[in-house]
Amino acid sequence: MIKTSIGTATDIPGILALQEKYLYNNLSEEERKRGFVTTPFTAEQIEEVIQQNGIFIATNAEGGIIAYAFAASWKYFEQWEIFKFMVSRFPQLSFQGGVLTTENSFQYGPVCIDIPYRGTGLLNQLFEEMGSSS
Repeated sequence: MIKTSIGTATDIPGILALQEKYLYNNLSEEERKRGFVTTPFTAEQIEEVIQQNGIFIATNAEGGIIAYAFAASWKYFEQWEIFKFMVSRFPQLSFQGGVLTTENSFQYGPVCIDIPYRGTGLLNQLFEEMGSSS
């Protein structure tokens, strides 16, 4: 049975292990065709997003972490230049008639799902967990 929840500090080793397994630099060209993550988050960066209740995990029946999804404030993500650029585009964007702002939106990602669980609807389960936790 798969369980989703908000990540805690005790989940950091499992998150790091899954990240390491699918980190772009650790994969061959053939392996990359199945998906990868590009940003190697540190334990400290994960701890910071955990303090914002901003990482969601899925565990299998044995309790192993099989997926994670970050969902944090724009403030957290501004440490990477690409996100500053994205926010700078907000005044030109709208959704359902409202202008996007850092107060009415958030950034999610990366998302990492262990290969045996891809295509099973697990990402939807993680999104549902995000919605029920907000």
